[in-house]
Amino acid sequence: MLETSDGGVLSKWNGFLESSVPDLTGNWAATALNKALHTTATQTDDFVSRTGEPGVFNILDGTTGDTVGEAIVTSRNRVRAHVAVDSQDVALAGTYNSKRQILLVNSSNGAKQKIVIEFGR
Repeated sequence: MLETSDGGVLSKWNGFLESSVPDLTGNWAATALNKALHTTATQTDDFVSRTGEPGVFNILDGTTGDTVGEAIVTSRNRVRAHVAVDSQDVALAGTYNSKRQILLVNSSNGAKQKIVIEFGR
């Protein structure tokens, strides 16, 4: 704890030094698999970085340009995303492999159906 000049107290902070986050900006081919229904869908998506928000991206449908979700990537290549799949909002978590240029996320939607989405460049 540190004491400020006006008698206040600052708490001690723990953490990691800021480092760069991967830039996911660009066009991605997405394959979504619903393991419970045994269905697969493919489409292209564009990741657009948000100005002033490093590691935060809007996900746009590559055909229509409509926003279909958003993603956050960390300096440790962890990803959290929300996307629309079959008209449902699905929360996803996964990793980004910078060497292979693959983003793999998965989760379960409200119906407990396992959704896996692989994005590749």
